[in-house]
Order: sequence, then structure tokens, then C-alpha cells
Amino acid sequence: MEFRKLILMPFAFLGFQVLAQPTLKIEITTPEGWQFHTQQILSELTLSKESKSTSAQTAPSEYQAIRCDGPWGAVKYTIPLLKGPGIKILYGTDSLFLQVIEYSVDSKEGAIYSMSIQCIDVEPTQIINAITEIELSIGKEASEQLELSNGYILKYHYKPG
Repeated sequence: MEFRKLILMPFAFLGFQVLAQPTLKIEITTPEGWQFHTQQILSELTLSKESKSTSAQTAPSEYQAIRCDGPWGAVKYTIPLLKGPGIKILYGTDSLFLQVIEYSVDSKEGAIYSMSIQCIDVEPTQIINAITEIELSIGKEASEQLELSNGYILKYHYKPG
């Protein structure tokens, strides 16, 4: 009986440590109805070190591109680029900065479809816009729902360890 207690004690302690770490839950809803959820478990070591960033974003979409210097002339290919909401978390000494970003793509597919005789190297461009930045105190619990300028609805809940 005592042997079982000795084996289970470290696992119970580790489980409690995971629950005691600071967490940040984020939900973003786009005007089109797409939802983006993430939960970040932030370690005390990460919070006390110099600033680092974590990024969470949607899955990439495929966009067409064309290159003119292929072995037989023009070569069409696809490039995976992000489109939609994203989150960047910056760690400061006493606070967290939650930056909501939006990934968009300047697609050149219309130009690619219109090329018949001449060839011009064409590729889509990834655009990243910072929509808002929210400062959270590391030791203080915070929860809020905001409507952002581009129509996104942001809900977040930060719980310190």
C-alpha cells in the first residue's frame, strides 16, 4: 500500500504544477463566422526571461504563382500563405502583451490567368497587420470581450499561476 503512494505522489505533484501555471485562453470570431481558439500555458521561466514571442495562426491556403525562367518557359506553382486571424504574445518583465494580428494575401491569380503570350514573374504577397495590442499584468487575472476595428470579436481570459 505504501509503495503505491510513493509511485503516485510524483504524478500528483506534476499534475498540480501544470494546473498552477499561468494560462491564456483566446477566442476570435471573424465577420464571416470562422472561429479561432487557442490556449497557451505560460511557464514561470518564460515569463521571467527576456521578451520572446509565440504565434498562433490559421492553416495556410494555396495561392498560384508563375516563374518565367523554367526549363520550357513559364512554370506555374503554388505557395502556401496564411489568411485570417493570428495571435502574438510578447513577454515583458511585469506584463504580457497580447497582439491580435490579421494575415491577408495580395493574390496575383487574376494576372496569372490573363497571361497568354508574354510571361512576367508573379507571386502573391503575404501581408500582416497588427489590429490591436492589449497589456496584461502578469500577476492579475483578466477577462474581456472586444469588437475590433476589422469586425473580429476577441474574447480572452488570462489566469495567473
